[in-house]
Amino acid sequence: MRTALAAGIALAVLASCRTVQTREEFTPVSDADFGRLGPGQLGPVEPARADAAAARDAVARAKLRLQEAKREQGYAEADRTAAEADLQRAATEAKGANSSGDTAWKARAQALADTAALHRQAADAHLAFAKRLAEARQADLDAAEAHEAAAQARLEQAKLQALAAAGIPAAGKYDARRFEAHVAKAVAAERDAQAHAAEAGRAAVAAEDGWRTLQRQWEARAQGRGGAG
Repeated sequence: MRTALAAGIALAVLASCRTVQTREEFTPVSDADFGRLGPGQLGPVEPARADAAAARDAVARAKLRLQEAKREQGYAEADRTAAEADLQRAATEAKGANSSGDTAWKARAQALADTAALHRQAADAHLAFAKRLAEARQADLDAAEAHEAAAQARLEQAKLQALAAAGIPAAGKYDARRFEAHVAKAVAAERDAQAHAAEAGRAAVAAEDGWRTLQRQWEARAQGRGGAG
């Protein structure tokens, strides 16, 4: 009997918690309620709707940039493969030079090895940059999606404001404070996403600078020595 009573109480508490949680969840203006507005009663809805559409377009562009960034990974891997081939060629050359005892040949083999090693460093830096670039573009996409969510939250708030301004009774079904809180939460998330995107972008720029510096050094050595590359 006591077990059944305890179970009943537990179920009642759980149901109560679920009810409270459900009540706290944000509920946007329904299509039926929004449809009560006439063309001249939209007020702030139109500009908010335009902002939301622009935010969706920005998300689409961010997705394209992410795909382009991922292609850099393929270029970097090809660069790494070429650098590995240079190292193997340099090792073969060094083996022949050491066997011959030819001083001039040894010098050429050493120059080839130095050039190949620099190529490998540049290729490794290229791979590191490709990774940072993909991370930066993903962060940009996350920020764009957060901006879209914030724009959508403001659009929902604008719908409620339009209902209230038009004096439509359905506006009383909604708690304006919930809409304000929903916007504030979305804006805060957008701010965090933008900060992360900025940090990732700086890391990508630094990685690119490091790669291009090594790339120029390798190219200069390869051209000057007539070596790997």
